[in-house]
Amino acid sequence: MVWELVLGQGLAQILAQERGRLPIARALSLAAQIADVLACTHEDPVIQELLSFRS
Repeated sequence: MVWELVLGQGLAQILAQERGRLPIARALSLAAQIADVLACTHEDPVIQELLSFRS
């Protein structure tokens, strides 16, 4: 996956729009998406090296 092709907002942008408070369903959805991405990165060491907390 090429990072430039990933569409959407970053977590910081989402939290800023929501003033730091997310409905529980939205927070759980985002947490599940983050967990999926982290699981994928552990399968590929090249991706893991390029992942940053700002991403």
